[in-house]
Parts: sequence; C-alpha cells; structure tokens
Amino acid sequence: MNKLKLLVFLTLLSTTPLLGLAQDRFYMSGKLHYSNFSYFSDKQDNINGRNEGLLQVELSSKRESPVQWSAVSELREDLSDASRKRLWIDELWARKRFGSLDVTMGKQIISWGTTDGINPVNNINPIDYSDLLETDDETIGVYALRLQWFFNMADIDAIYTPVASFGVLPDIDSRWFPSAKMMGLHAPLDDIDLLNIKKNEPNKTLANGEFGLRIRKRLPGTDLAFSYFNGYDHLPGYIPDMNRDNSPEQGMVLIENYRRQQVIGAELVFMLPWGWAFRGESALFIPEDDDVNAEKYVQTVAGVDKNIVLSSSSLRVIMQYIYDYNIDGGDYEDFDLRHLFTNSPMGNIDWTFHNGLSLSAMGIYNFDADGYFINPGVSYTATGGLCFSVQADILGGADESFFGNYSFNNRVRIKMSYRF
Repeated sequence: MNKLKLLVFLTLLSTTPLLGLAQDRFYMSGKLHYSNFSYFSDKQDNINGRNEGLLQVELSSKRESPVQWSAVSELREDLSDASRKRLWIDELWARKRFGSLDVTMGKQIISWGTTDGINPVNNINPIDYSDLLETDDETIGVYALRLQWFFNMADIDAIYTPVASFGVLPDIDSRWFPSAKMMGLHAPLDDIDLLNIKKNEPNKTLANGEFGLRIRKRLPGTDLAFSYFNGYDHLPGYIPDMNRDNSPEQGMVLIENYRRQQVIGAELVFMLPWGWAFRGESALFIPEDDDVNAEKYVQTVAGVDKNIVLSSSSLRVIMQYIYDYNIDGGDYEDFDLRHLFTNSPMGNIDWTFHNGLSLSAMGIYNFDADGYFINPGVSYTATGGLCFSVQADILGGADESFFGNYSFNNRVRIKMSYRF
C-alpha cells in the first residue's frame, strides 16, 4: 500500500509548476494506468484476478543537447498479485553522435523486425511472459553498447551486450503455469507443491556476452535488411534433476536449461498497388550442437497491410501468415513459447473515429494444433490524453492445443490510462 501511495504522489508531483520549470532543461513524459483483469471462471489455488496500477516516467534530453539521454522508470503495484509488484528502471542510456555514427551506451530496448506482433529476427531483448497474453509493454531492457552508422539511405546496427539478461516465465502459482503434460513431463503432478523449479541462469561473465549485427538498405518503395545474432535463447527449457529421487511422492525438481544460439535473419518491405504494403521476415535458428534440444528451425512471418482514410474515421487492416519449420523434423513441446504459431494465419483490424472512439479485433488460428486466440476491444480517448478501454481475451480449440489448454483463462481487461 505504501508503494501505491507513492505512485499517486509522484503522479500529482508530475503536474506541479515546479517540475514544469525543470522541463526547461529536459523533457518529461510518462503514463499512468489502472487495469482490472476479471476471469470468466476461478481456478483453485491460483490468483483469480488483477487490480494493477502502474506509473512510468521518462526523462529525456532536449533534441539540441550534444549528448542525448533517456531515463525511464516504472512503479507497478498489483493489489491482487504480489508477484507483479516492482520498482525498477526500464531504460537508462546516453547517446553521442560522431558525424554519421551514433554511439549509445546503457540499458536499452532495441527492436528489430518489420512485421506486426511476431518478429523472428527480434532477439536482443528478453520478454516478461508472466502473463502470456500481455507482453506488449513487457520487454526487458539490456545493458549494451550500440553503434549505428547511417550512410547513403542505409544503416549498420551493431550491438554488444557484455552481460546477458533473461526472460520471465509464469510462477508456479500462476494461472498461466503449464500443466505437466504441456511441459512434456510424463510423471503425474497432481499436487503443485511437489514441483520445484531450480534456477540455473548462465554466469554473468564477459564470456557469456551477446552480439548482434543488422544491415539495412532503403530503396525506392523497398526496405531490405539482413541480421545476425549470437547469444542466448532468453527462455529456458526444463530438464529433470537426475541427482535425486524424482518420484511423485518425493516431488520433482526441474532445472532451467539455457542454450546459446545463432540467428540469421532477413527482412523485406515493399509497396504494392492500391496502397497496400508487403512485410515479411524470416530467421534461421541454430542452437549449440552440445545442447540437449539442439534442433534447427526456421520461423517466417509474411503479410500485407493498408491504411484506409474514410470521411470521419481511419481503418488499418493487417493480414499475416506465420510458419515454423523444424529442420530436424522433431516435435515441439506443447508449452514451448518459441513455437506457438507453427502454421497460423493472423488478422488485425483497428478502426479509429475522429471523436476518439476506436474498435479493434485481432485473431490467430493454428492449423497444426487446432487452437485459436481472439482479442476484440473498444476504447475511447478523451481530449487531454485520458483513455478508457475494454478488451476480451478468448482462447479455445482442441484440448491438447496450447490455446485450448488455457481456455479456462478467458477474461475481460478494463483499463484506464493517462499520458502526460
């Protein structure tokens, strides 16, 4: 509760004239939002709702400053789920330009890719998957040195991360924690208390650093890029602890298994007739040979999109296809977040009216697993930046599919947000 009071205090402080005077030297922006998540059905021994407040504040240099910098901090307080509470720094970096070369150091969020939502080439930053359906603002910053060289309608982006960071998976007491079957475990786990996860992140040493390189060229009506990443798969696999008796009576201990990998990617954007644009990207993933699950695979996303301007509204339409091909021919585990969309069409429509009303709908269907996810929503943005939105998360399909297995997590999200 003390953090919640601090959140309200900082929000009031951000609107005071005193802080306005400080903005003569830097910019200040941010957002404040409150979210309520209500599930259609309760699940025994799990947290069955969320009441979450979040304050994010960004301080950044003026554009004319010789050294650009940004500091983004976040305070999150959840009155229902204590595991989601946090106070941390999202980004903290400084950038200096030397002619056509930009040098950036510090904690950064770096986004590669051209398609919507699913980006196989985007592997620099890990993601917080504690809520599997709410990851848009859950990218985790990495401490990195970034060099960007701009020349002749092209750019080279080189990134070195001396200490790797890793993603977050749902806690054992979360509604999103997978069943034993989804994790590929054949031993029964009727009592969740008998399961333990043993952390096993790689040592934070320079030898375990990561490197990425992206070369992009802009041509008339076309963008083309190639990229390479050498680092970690930021999500773990799980292997049973064979140094103890893992019988159901004694409980089971799973050890996290992080693997290094190389990723070779390509991106393409070009304009089509009648205002349509084609966007596509593909990546080849090559895990280390000595990894227990060293399967090479290719992920590809391709689709078209168009912005349509109407008399009193605008409509954005996105249609994509996602394909995941296992070169070694193996089967993926049901709860493998890397391979949720092996053979999946995806559609997204956003219809925005001039009065601030917006209607949206996103849907995806996996033909291989016979599972689907639908996300309709409506929002209203008032003059001054206050926004109200309601969204539904609908999952379903075959019981053995990822989304069908989580159909008990169908829910409604209500959010009120304010940007300043």
